[in-house]
Amino acid sequence: MPRLSGCARPLILSRSSQYRIGTSDYQTVKTGKSNYIFLLIGMLALQFWIALAGEFPDRVQPDLIPFALVITLWMGVWALLERRLYRNIGIVLAVVAGLAFTIQEVTGAKALLITGYIAVLSFYLGSTGVAFTHVLFVGPVNRNKIFGVICVYLMLGMSWAIMYNLMYDFEPASFNGIAESAGDAVLSQFVYFSFVTLSTLGYGDITPALPTARFLAYAEATFGQFYIAIVVASLVSAYIAGSRKH
Repeated sequence: MPRLSGCARPLILSRSSQYRIGTSDYQTVKTGKSNYIFLLIGMLALQFWIALAGEFPDRVQPDLIPFALVITLWMGVWALLERRLYRNIGIVLAVVAGLAFTIQEVTGAKALLITGYIAVLSFYLGSTGVAFTHVLFVGPVNRNKIFGVICVYLMLGMSWAIMYNLMYDFEPASFNGIAESAGDAVLSQFVYFSFVTLSTLGYGDITPALPTARFLAYAEATFGQFYIAIVVASLVSAYIAGSRKH
């Protein structure tokens, strides 16, 4: 049998970069850089601001909540969306949300507020999918990946909170226990309800009343449980595989 002398060298991926599977251009995903820490700080600051606006609506401007959401969108564009297509879509959604909230602040048109929330929701859902792929299927387990796991969890909770808020805008009878709040401060109640549901605490002070609202609530609780199970299993298996290699 003739000996092959021109064999190509095997591709060796560095620890700071891995190739996306299933993409046409095999664009590099740099999992070694600390991109998730900034998004995590932004998400935590956003939720703290929303809580303050809900508790002190006279001192903290609730009308600024939508613009705080837009800031997290731009942080997500910078931290997560490395592919040009995803980045362009993210920029468009961030611009649409910003314009809708700004014009709504001047005109008071509720349709623009809903448009802005839909743009934010679309961005969060898309970014959650991108980050979920990064933290579970690309690269070794490191500190940045742990931050990414937390970011995905926070974006899931915020996504459901916006869905609840949109449902409440269309049908206020969808939920029991929602107190009347000024401006966008009502979102703080749905952020609270969303994370209580996602973590399956279930205090019961806010409850879904209509079938669609109940469906969203138990779907979130189910997804939250599966997410924790999948994340723990994936991180443990990745850590074991990395330990065996070394």
